[in-house]
Amino acid sequence: MTEMIHALWNPRFLTQIIESMADGVFTLDTQGRITSWNPAMERISGYRAEIGRASCRERG
Repeated sequence: MTEMIHALWNPRFLTQIIESMADGVFTLDTQGRITSWNPAMERISGYRAEIGRASCRERG
């Protein structure tokens, strides 16, 4: 059981889950700026992750 818990908290494993999700997922820093988003969010927004982050920085 402990090995499974460690696997679930492995950053690489969590990244793989988020990258493969059909739902749009993004993360924010402590100041509310977008720091990353997954491919589904790119499809939903129509922007690549790099462009989306830059666009949000310009607004905020």
